[in-house]
Amino acid sequence: MPVARYVAAILDQPHLTAGDFDPDAAAPSRPTLVRLLEWLGDITYDADDECVAIGERMDGERFLHEYAETRAFRDLRPVILAAVRPFLGHENADVRDAALVATIPLAEHPLLGGHRSELADHARRLLATSTDRHNRDRALDLGALADG
Repeated sequence: MPVARYVAAILDQPHLTAGDFDPDAAAPSRPTLVRLLEWLGDITYDADDECVAIGERMDGERFLHEYAETRAFRDLRPVILAAVRPFLGHENADVRDAALVATIPLAEHPLLGGHRSELADHARRLLATSTDRHNRDRALDLGALADG
């Protein structure tokens, strides 16, 4: 997952978002940072415990052994969380929400479970303020993770 590692590494680069959050822009566009966080969120869900369980039901217990990309990405979860976590407090709500959605499945990692209460606080904020159904559904996933 060299691309995921690269994206995680460049998230904090100021030139990445130069002009993206300009309220005076003639045509508002989807900020690059939001798009990158959403992409990371998509791939974190593609390698979450539920997807692995489905793969193991279909391909047997050797699923992670046979799918090195998925295994490599799952090993990268602490790195991705470290890169995305600072954006949970970003001034832009779209950035905060995309960061939260990207981090929720990362909390499945045995070494990252200690972040669940922090993520739950952010999920409560998202549920109270967001009308985006996709993001709200993902925030509810955190509750299922905490209960499971």
